[in-house]
Amino acid sequence: MPKIKPRTKAPKQDQLTEALQGELATYEKVGLFQRSVTKRTVYRYRGILLQYQRALNGATPTLDTSCQFLGHLRKQGFTPATLRLYRAALAGFHTWRGEELAFSIRLPHHVPEYIEPTIIIRMLELSQDKPKDHLILRLMTDAGLRREEVTRLGVRHVGVKALRFRGKEDRDRTVPLTKELMEALKPFCANKSPNDLVLGVGEGVIYRTVKRYGKLVGKPELKPHDLRHSFATRLLEQKTDLRTIQELLGHASVSTTQIYTQVAGTQLEDAISRLNQVEDKPAEKSPSLFIDGTEYEIEKPRVTLGVFPSSK
Repeated sequence: MPKIKPRTKAPKQDQLTEALQGELATYEKVGLFQRSVTKRTVYRYRGILLQYQRALNGATPTLDTSCQFLGHLRKQGFTPATLRLYRAALAGFHTWRGEELAFSIRLPHHVPEYIEPTIIIRMLELSQDKPKDHLILRLMTDAGLRREEVTRLGVRHVGVKALRFRGKEDRDRTVPLTKELMEALKPFCANKSPNDLVLGVGEGVIYRTVKRYGKLVGKPELKPHDLRHSFATRLLEQKTDLRTIQELLGHASVSTTQIYTQVAGTQLEDAISRLNQVEDKPAEKSPSLFIDGTEYEIEKPRVTLGVFPSSK
């Protein structure tokens, strides 16, 4: 097989002119774009399938050729994370054919960096006078949203007490609102229809916003997903159980959530920073959430989710 660059998205000219052939073309029409992933991810998968097709050089795609293709990429030095993405694209094709692609990839053990709460507080303070920037940061630090979830958040997803939306891999999530996030959302939901987007910005805007405030607080390497990591580790610092955090983050498996137990080390034991002071109170009725005129009863969270004090 030829040497392949680890590109996971086809060049724009290929997206417009190069076509998938045979079963790959059929899969593109009736399977690929129906997958429960973002449009951006679908096009990355299409770019991978185009590379696979070139490597096949006219041969029929099979489980064996897919494993050979992935093995070839591994020998070329592709990182485990990139190989995993290539495998996901090919596995979707084989699942559509009723097959299971078995190709093991051992990912290196990676522990997210611990972000000091003072860093997040400072970012929120600096963005206070720019409502859109402040809301972008709040959605990730107070609710643990992914970058693409922020872009797709609609007015219909904002309830009286919680956000309720469909996240990664079509998993429904309900995340109670902090008082500060509730206030930040109000002006962006006012006078809009339920089908409108709350922010209406692309992923690039979110990335640049986080980078800009990261630089201002002396953390230029900070990325949007780091704020989601911070949300999870701070919940652990408050002694929130893993199952609750799993539900709030929308993880399919609690094993994914367990990685956060290693992030702060002894800091998790001492709970150096609380999301809010939690007091013992009498049991209250579960709050209601209204979406498209329908009332939903949501489980009362086992932790008070006021992530940070107001910056005002």
